[in-house]
Amino acid sequence: MNEINPAHLPTENERKLISKVAIILTAHPRQQKWWTSVLLSLENYPGPLILSYDDFDVKMIPDDIARRFSRIVCNGKPYGLAKGELICIRNGLRAANELDIDYILKLGFDEPVWRWRNILRMLDELKEYDIDCIHNLTRLIFGRADLLLKAFELYDVVTLENKPAEAHFRGIIKELNIKNRGNSDYDYWRSLLGVTHLQGEYAANIGHQNSYSWRIGELWPRKKEVL
Repeated sequence: MNEINPAHLPTENERKLISKVAIILTAHPRQQKWWTSVLLSLENYPGPLILSYDDFDVKMIPDDIARRFSRIVCNGKPYGLAKGELICIRNGLRAANELDIDYILKLGFDEPVWRWRNILRMLDELKEYDIDCIHNLTRLIFGRADLLLKAFELYDVVTLENKPAEAHFRGIIKELNIKNRGNSDYDYWRSLLGVTHLQGEYAANIGHQNSYSWRIGELWPRKKEVL
């Protein structure tokens, strides 16, 4: 696989290859505290960014954040971490497939990706192993945009019984026989893409469980409608 020199920006040709990869950021209101850091890591990214949001609408999202995205899609109501994440992935894939791209990188909006230049190495890995998808289950997914959309539209994720998003993902890639490589070693992804789980690290630094970060993460709560 190509080794990308971390001291240099990608060449113009490499940026063209990366521009065919849409980044889908799945987001929940209680992750808002981390969004600015994630977007900072994605400055100068040559491909489209897609926000897929688990809430009623996007009215409370500040303009300086919203304008960073090529597409913003919304679930219509908050479904929560399991079902909401699956719906966000499906909606994000629908939006991505409307664009002139070939691949997607799905991330959570609480994990900056400081080494997105290494997406080129992931493209090489797809070819080297003759696979369609590389993943850390639903936490991080990289692969063919059209095939992944087919997988997430195989069942209506809105009406599915509540179960872990990871279990659903394992089932659909097996049912469609999607050629894939899974890697749950977080140090691998940290080294490759520079991802860091901000919510978890923040909580650990101040001596709390990760659930604490969810309690304090919403910066722009929904205003009550004035009658």
